[in-house]
Amino acid sequence: MTSTASPSNAALQLGYWSASLAALFCVLFTIAAVLTESRLLSPPWDVILTIAPSLFLAPCFLVMLVCLNAAVPDERKIWSQLGIAFGCVYVPMCVSAYIVELFVVEPRVLRGSGAETALLTLVRGDTVFNAIDGIGYVFAAALWSVTITGSSVLLFAFFRRQTLARSGVVRP
Repeated sequence: MTSTASPSNAALQLGYWSASLAALFCVLFTIAAVLTESRLLSPPWDVILTIAPSLFLAPCFLVMLVCLNAAVPDERKIWSQLGIAFGCVYVPMCVSAYIVELFVVEPRVLRGSGAETALLTLVRGDTVFNAIDGIGYVFAAALWSVTITGSSVLLFAFFRRQTLARSGVVRP
């Protein structure tokens, strides 16, 4: 049975803006990562400017998934709900790793006592929070494998089109 109810304006607008912010945070992360790898950012900015966008990206992404769930037909909700379930694992795992890096590890590194938190950093591949971050991204990958549209660009376009259609700018 197919649902004919259309999503609320709030779900469409929130979905559009959360998708927009998620895209922006992806771009900001990419720019910071390129600058860091090019050695154009010095400590602590190399860590802060790469971690901060990721910290904000995760919750925006989850909000986008919830809005997508509100917008899809009933026969596809199982997929969007699975995406939300995986997102609910991904967000706290990754956000906790970012918070520890920014507020526990980096201050100690700047004070010259980074060895105290060596097992917590995201910079090394053999650390506790790097493993937690990695597990979070396994759930993010699973989340993407169950999304109904297949790409964030399509999600963004979907919310944009629906928002514009609701405002009368374009036809649905």
